[in-house]
Amino acid sequence: MPFVNVNIVLDKPLEPDQRLAFPYPEGLNEASFFGAFNHNLVVDDVFCKSPIDFVIIPRSAFLELHWRKNQTVAKGKFLHVRLEELGTNAHYDAKNNVTLVNTFPANLFMINLRAPLPRDHQFYIPPMQLTKPGALPLAKNHPDVPRNVIIAATVNATQVQFKIVGQDVYNRNMTEVITGPNAGIRSGKKAFNKILSIQASQPCNGDIAVGVGNRIGLPVFLPAEGYVVQEMIGSAVPQSPGLLIPGDIGAPTATSGDRRGTYTPPSTAALNGRNGIYLLMSLPNPGNIGSEDFFEA
Repeated sequence: MPFVNVNIVLDKPLEPDQRLAFPYPEGLNEASFFGAFNHNLVVDDVFCKSPIDFVIIPRSAFLELHWRKNQTVAKGKFLHVRLEELGTNAHYDAKNNVTLVNTFPANLFMINLRAPLPRDHQFYIPPMQLTKPGALPLAKNHPDVPRNVIIAATVNATQVQFKIVGQDVYNRNMTEVITGPNAGIRSGKKAFNKILSIQASQPCNGDIAVGVGNRIGLPVFLPAEGYVVQEMIGSAVPQSPGLLIPGDIGAPTATSGDRRGTYTPPSTAALNGRNGIYLLMSLPNPGNIGSEDFFEA
């Protein structure tokens, strides 16, 4: 991927967790950076890397820099920003000896989400009494496909925080915190390929169970819903579309979204372990597997 250099002079101090808006480089716009995350910057000879130290968020009319480093940058300092740009501004067609402006390849890929089993609210932990805080005993730790975690409760468990520690499909560590439901089911956002531990912040009355939901994790980064050309379940196109959640490009936290994105099949789709799910996607940057997630053991 090419890079674009931008120099910013701070007109006021840049505090930790503060956001800074700046204009797009000439000729570029939201589409130029949507889904890119491998940015870096230098300030006072200190090298900073996205998304650990800062995050770049493309907005409709400007770029936004979210400063995550626990350090204040003084007024008048220079930020030398190097932005990763998706694609290029032109594509040369050797066969016809022509250069196409504002055009770059975006290859089609068939994403195989395999054949998920139905949602199971007690896959990881069957119903149990939560009598004390701490780690909960796991009955299983590896779902059939990368998918989200759901918490089920027979009582109001909103005072309990459930800390899910595990790994994604690339064996990268990740953590999610899910607030307990009010006598029902609460769904997590992140797709776990393996669970290492589940911890509860405090006890509660009634039965608690932890299982797998219907949000299936994507193996590649989805910049936006429009990059999916076609959904297929089995060999058929579903009458109603599923729910596509693009990859989260914000700062990774215990409650942020999945770093690559998720797909929830429509309610009419039969999840039975036999019907395969396929997404035909246009990927301008197919090697983008999303930035590393938040992790806390």
